Amino acid sequence: MPTTTVTEFKAQRKHVARTFRSRGPIAAKFEDCQQLFAQVSDALQNTRIHHLVDRCWRRLNIWDDDSGASSRNLDYALKSSSSLRKQVINLLRELRQTLEIIRVIVAEPLEVPKTEQISELVSSRPPDGFNTAVLPVEAFQDESETDSNFGLGTRLQEALDIIESLVHLLPTLRNPFEESVPSDATLYSFEYCSLDSYRDEAQELFPRADPSLLERLVQAQWLTRRTLPSARDIPEITIDPSNVASTSRAL
Repeated sequence: MPTTTVTEFKAQRKHVARTFRSRGPIAAKFEDCQQLFAQVSDALQNTRIHHLVDRCWRRLNIWDDDSGASSRNLDYALKSSSSLRKQVINLLRELRQTLEIIRVIVAEPLEVPKTEQISELVSSRPPDGFNTAVLPVEAFQDESETDSNFGLGTRLQEALDIIESLVHLLPTLRNPFEESVPSDATLYSFEYCSLDSYRDEAQELFPRADPSLLERLVQAQWLTRRTLPSARDIPEITIDPSNVASTSRAL
């Protein structure tokens, strides 16, 4: 009996993971955000802005507990509401992108000034004749928390705003509205097959693909689908028995 190699096992796991992500895009993107939050929280554990990370984390968990995003319940509930599902997916995608930027920022090593540089800064004085009274009060204060942390405060506030947008959708998510979309829309109705839907599907199936190559694939598939005639637009062919009989005699 042939044995499964490590490479084949990894390929099978990737296939299963891609299938899961394609069937539950909301749950998959929520899991991505959870993992990024954990990494950011560990990196900012002993900083002054860690309370912002905790606040974002608590609000996101509250939203998950009420919506059922992590358990794929929300994916199932929004099957008949494509516009609302797309809105949630877009918000989670924006949250993931913001958290990825934060992760990149906190991963950069801080440049600590040398002792001689610190001494030079401390001993520096305004030039003679410089009127310090014209400077605003902020010029004599420390940099704001946001600037001193390379914009992390601003990015975390952006993340919190996105999470609050998800929280505001909770009343609608509890009772999602159904859209009158044909059951075979994904097969025959081009108006329901937007370019964004192809991008979402491609990103779920090939998350590590080159962006330019992935976009070319999406464009090709989308244009191919656009050129295909709709099955419902093909007129029904009726056969008149009398015409068949006359044609047979003529032959």
